[in-house]
Amino acid sequence: MGKSELRESIGLAAVFLGLVFVGLEMRQNTQMMQAQIRNAVTENTMEYLGWMATP
Repeated sequence: MGKSELRESIGLAAVFLGLVFVGLEMRQNTQMMQAQIRNAVTENTMEYLGWMATP
């Protein structure tokens, strides 16, 4: 294996690992956004029910 092939292999591995990292970050961000939406919906529901409970 020559130096050129070694560099290409290392470059390919770096690109692959970079794509895996970006995929994991996107997944984490999506889960965080879903949790924030659930919290906002719950907060709005509780506020609405509080208005109904107070005369």
